[in-house]
Amino acid sequence: MSDLLFDLVNSLNKSEKRNFNLYVSKYSTTKNIQSSVLFKAINRLSHYDEEKLRKSTSKYISKEQFTYAKHRLKNQILESLVDLHFVRTKDANIISIVSKIELGFRTGHTKIAEEWIEKGLEITRENGSSAWEVVLLGYKIRYLFQTERSNENSKVVRKNLIDLCHKIARDQEYVSVYDEAMECLLQYSEDGSIENIQEKFEYVKSNPILSADLDQLSEIQKLNYYKTKYLLSIIEENFDEATEVAENVIQLYELNLKSSKKNLRPYLLSISNLILAAIRARLNDKALINLQKLESAISENFPEENESKFIYDAILQTNNILFLCLTEKYSEIINRRDIVYLIFEKYQDSQWVNIRQTLLCLTAAYFKKKDYKSCLDIIFTFNQLSISKSTEALLLHIKFYEYACHHEIKNEKFKVSVLRSLDYYIKKRNPLKAGAEESIFLKLSGNEYEDKFEFTEDEIYMKPFMEWLNKN
Repeated sequence: MSDLLFDLVNSLNKSEKRNFNLYVSKYSTTKNIQSSVLFKAINRLSHYDEEKLRKSTSKYISKEQFTYAKHRLKNQILESLVDLHFVRTKDANIISIVSKIELGFRTGHTKIAEEWIEKGLEITRENGSSAWEVVLLGYKIRYLFQTERSNENSKVVRKNLIDLCHKIARDQEYVSVYDEAMECLLQYSEDGSIENIQEKFEYVKSNPILSADLDQLSEIQKLNYYKTKYLLSIIEENFDEATEVAENVIQLYELNLKSSKKNLRPYLLSISNLILAAIRARLNDKALINLQKLESAISENFPEENESKFIYDAILQTNNILFLCLTEKYSEIINRRDIVYLIFEKYQDSQWVNIRQTLLCLTAAYFKKKDYKSCLDIIFTFNQLSISKSTEALLLHIKFYEYACHHEIKNEKFKVSVLRSLDYYIKKRNPLKAGAEESIFLKLSGNEYEDKFEFTEDEIYMKPFMEWLNKN
């Protein structure tokens, strides 16, 4: 239980931790003070150490009370999470209605049950809450069974229930095909080649549900249809199509944005996806329009400064810098250096922020201006980031700039060091990924090379380096 409690506390985000502290502060009993003290002590631990925990809380929790205090803390954390994620959500109203229906049945007041069943069904149909509608239809069948001799009405409700279950099952088919496409994209990003995922990719692409008549699809089915198409287009590097499909995703999220805030996060990220696809397709006007759309949506939905606004602003800024690099507005990129560093400090590990590409754009901007010292400062910052297989190409690209900088400032010793590092990482690379990077390395090291220096569309930050390479 101790390790479980430690893992539970450390799994909470800032909002959940703040909610727990508010939850226990409502009750000023000794037991809740003990929970608060124990929670804070566990939160400070880097790894679970029971002896250290006992000593740090001994002023408030005796040795005899310690085991029970841990048990109570675990239950209170779970209760606070239920309060945050269920009681205060849009489902709270339905949960309350279900409680009243149950009360009607248990007390024999079936008319009360009927009244709340109908109210609940009206709300769920307005909100599109299919899962709750299934629950309420089940209650309706129970009510009809208890109050009517004829089962004609029950048959109608049962048919509605079966139809709804079929719809939910169909919805899940589209969710599943999207999940399979996402698996393909993740493996593709890892391997850098479609060959290793060809069989699975073709299986997903040829799934018959992706050939269905769009007019016959429900909203959730259309959404997952377009999201799947977007992923498949990215894998095929068909960025024009990816841009077009991303627009359909955004439009579907916009339909329910006012009625459901749960769509806000995927809506904003979908705009970001469209911007990135448009940049890679060199659709400058479309990228610019959606940068403005993203900025407007963030301002409208986050009028006050908070953690969510900060992360979406970071996404906006990194996309802005990629666009400025595409349009070769290097001075404007340099003017945003302080913003880039703030994003780096706060969100360097975030999967939603393209911080590595952003640092490469900043490097490219300084290199274009022949400010090699600033270039090397950015490279030093980049080297603080962890490197995985999916980001190793970016590491090679930053090292090309590092080599070029040392070449320009005539630092031969560091040039040799960078070449050794490049040699190491290129040999480590999957052979399927060999291409421009290997040819460039051979040229830099004075060996024979194939003259194929073309980078992919998203590597817009390599243009200043390629101009330097061809000149030298």
